[in-house]
Amino acid sequence: MSRQTLAQAIRLRFGTSSTEPSDRQLTQIIDIIRGITRSRIPTNADWQDAVKAICPSFGKNIYASIDRSDLNDLLKEILDQAQ
Repeated sequence: MSRQTLAQAIRLRFGTSSTEPSDRQLTQIIDIIRGITRSRIPTNADWQDAVKAICPSFGKNIYASIDRSDLNDLLKEILDQAQ
């Protein structure tokens, strides 16, 4: 699992441009979601709010594939690898 996998899942789920989230934006999104995980499991709305706040291209693209990955699981795998 990699940060690129999470970034791709975000692109597909929230319709960001092919260059968003950048590595810096992804770090910001992860930090927001990590803060939420201290008190509860992040919802899709939490992810949506975080991505919308960080990525100006939010919702402006439609991709042909359907993303069925769970963003919380992807983030957990990335954080587990970092430890």
